[in-house]
Amino acid sequence: MKPSVYTIVLSKYSVEEALKLVHEACGKYVELMGEGWAGSHIPPSMTTGDAKELKKLMEDLGLQCIALSTYVGKPGFSKLSVEQAEKELEDYRRYLRIAEILECNAIRVVPGRPSPSKASKEDWKRSVKWVQKCADMDPEVKVLLEVHHGSLVEDSDSCLKYLELVSRDNVGLIYDPANLFIARLHRPEVDYGREFLEKTRDNIFHVHAKNIVKAENEREFELTYLDQGEIDFKEILSLT
Repeated sequence: MKPSVYTIVLSKYSVEEALKLVHEACGKYVELMGEGWAGSHIPPSMTTGDAKELKKLMEDLGLQCIALSTYVGKPGFSKLSVEQAEKELEDYRRYLRIAEILECNAIRVVPGRPSPSKASKEDWKRSVKWVQKCADMDPEVKVLLEVHHGSLVEDSDSCLKYLELVSRDNVGLIYDPANLFIARLHRPEVDYGREFLEKTRDNIFHVHAKNIVKAENEREFELTYLDQGEIDFKEILSLT
């Protein structure tokens, strides 16, 4: 286990400032935020020279990058045209180059919407096709799919279906129990703990830990401190 800081929580800082803050907090591992809705610590346009400078800074601070949390495929491979998907594929290729410099072997991509019950065969086919292309660019690099409400990978069964369709050993899941709990607010049968882990344990490559509380309307949520929300992370850890 390598507990890390996902730099999205430090999105108001530059990547250099964010890394220094992680170092000051005695962190050793980081998951770097790609270009997306919260900002960009690692854009796909980052030059080789800038990536090498960043790697040197990380070495000086004693930090290791364990994942690039990108939004390649945005807003989701399932809904992109061929032209749009090819552009996202080129961004993935650029991220592979950056990951090699940073000595990082995992990159998140976005499979896309909608929820499995609303998805067409074409949604599945299109998403799987482009994720396979990402995976095949470098089989030594893990392609991460984050479990998320409203996406093709929303619960344990849809995750297993997707992984069976994609059929690549280097494609796996980001387990996020809070995202599963959000799905549960809309679909009470969704499990975020024991059942999910029993079904998908061998396919989990990475974990996101955040906590939430229900909002007044019961289907919305708010972020809170890790030890104060709906998710009992001591229980989750006991299941791993």
